[in-house]
Amino acid sequence: YDLKGNYKSLKATVGVDTSVDSDVSVKLSIINVGNGVVLHTMVVKKGDKPSELNLTVTGVGLIRVVAESTDMLDFGQQ
Repeated sequence: YDLKGNYKSLKATVGVDTSVDSDVSVKLSIINVGNGVVLHTMVVKKGDKPSELNLTVTGVGLIRVVAESTDMLDFGQQ
């Protein structure tokens, strides 16, 4: 996502949809593409309450949001 340095914060609610059939964990990483620094990493599991994310992104140009299943979850076409 191209933020162009125009934002101060990134806010999101993060969780695993209850309609997912299996007990899964998902690792979420937010990466500053400009310098490769991982700004935030968290693991969320099915059944956990959604977590609030409030991340400072002042001066960040481009970010990559990566969601990886730790349990072979098929994300399908997102």
